[in-house]
Amino acid sequence: ALQLVEGVGPVLARALVAHFGGPRAVWARKAQELLAVPGLGVKTAKAMVANAEPALRRAELQAARAAQEGIRIRTYLDADWPALLAPHAFMPLALFQKGETPLGAQPAVAIVGTRAPTDYGRRQ
Repeated sequence: ALQLVEGVGPVLARALVAHFGGPRAVWARKAQELLAVPGLGVKTAKAMVANAEPALRRAELQAARAAQEGIRIRTYLDADWPALLAPHAFMPLALFQKGETPLGAQPAVAIVGTRAPTDYGRRQ
């Protein structure tokens, strides 16, 4: 849900979770407390507080829809997170998996993308 707030990407989201001890602890903070995390500005801190409930509701709806479709959502906090992704600074916060293949199995194929690419991403 953290990345559903404008200005929060995977690097900042992981920094927030590490600083406060978990995703739920992040959402319980006031804007002033959030500013203790390096790289988080006032505008984003205020947006996080103002949009906490809508972001959490949207994340719950996404999780429910994924479950209906037989899709498992794994986060970087899960014990079975693929070790090959762990050392990368820009690794995703979550992977969506359909089927029973264990993540990290060899050989593997992955399809990675976004439904809302940035201008920079389109040029790559």
